This record gives sequence, structure tokens and C-alpha cells, in this order.
Amino acid sequence: VAESENSTYCVPCPANADCDLSATFRSRAVAAPGYYRTASVSFTPCFVASDCPGGDVCGPSTQRLDLGCHECKPEYFRPVAFAACIQCPSSSAVRGMVAAVCGGFTLLVWMLTRTNIANSIEPTALHVEML
Repeated sequence: VAESENSTYCVPCPANADCDLSATFRSRAVAAPGYYRTASVSFTPCFVASDCPGGDVCGPSTQRLDLGCHECKPEYFRPVAFAACIQCPSSSAVRGMVAAVCGGFTLLVWMLTRTNIANSIEPTALHVEML
């Protein structure tokens, strides 16, 4: 690969670069899959390999921050550091989860109250203070 447009000599393709995808000059080399290109035209591993599919693009859930593909796109988040970005749940899914939790809690309270009332006739009744 030539160093630049006016160069008369060739140099090897940089480590972790893909010179087959780029133009014919080292200064235009693109990152191999799992790497991103730095300002000094070196190639650094991505924190999450799937964030950097190679070339000058980021993965489908990330966007370029400076030179690396480390920032999740809007509507995506990282559940833990060094994990792939995942899509945020929709507001209807969140409402559904809240409704399910509230419904389950209501059912539990109803069952405990019913059991307490049914057992209140017996001397071993379960009183509200014991809950």
C-alpha cells in the first residue's frame, strides 16, 4: 500500500486495518472488523467487537463518538459496561410490565385478606398485625 498520493514507495497495510476495503493509500486505510481508526491512523480494538463491523461504519445500535463506535444511538442503552447496546423497551411495554406487577400485588393482597377473614373465626387466626 502506498503511504500517500505522491509517494513512490509502498509500506505494509497497518495492523488491524483492511486495506482491501479502502483506497490505495495507507492514510485512507479503514478498520478491520472489531477495530476503529484513531486520529493517528492506528487501529484500536472496540470495547464491544459487534459495535465495529469494519470499514468506516458503526454497528446498527451504535454511533460514532470521536473516532470510535462507543456511544449507543438514541433509543438504545448499555445494560452494563462493555456490553452491546440494546433497544429501550417501548412505552407500551413498560406500561404492560407496571400493570402486571400492580395486578399481581393486588391479587396477593386480596388472597391474604380473604385468608385472614376466613381464619378469623378460629383461635389461630392470622391478624393484620402479623402481616
